Amino acid sequence: MAGAVLVYSGFDASLEYRQETETILWMRILYSFVPAAMLLFALFLLWKYPLTRARVAEVKAQLAERHAQEESSHR
Repeated sequence: MAGAVLVYSGFDASLEYRQETETILWMRILYSFVPAAMLLFALFLLWKYPLTRARVAEVKAQLAERHAQEESSHR
């Protein structure tokens, strides 16, 4: 992703630290807003993820049952 931002911003490696002012501006914008947008998207996915305390307890009970079955089959 970082490489794509550099390409999109117009970064020229041959210029080294003497990049165009517009390039630096686009790098600042893209390195700020792209991660912020990705964070907002991740937070939205977490908000929509159907994991409640009851569901966690149900999954733990299922796992405990599976472990008990595996232990009894190994004996």
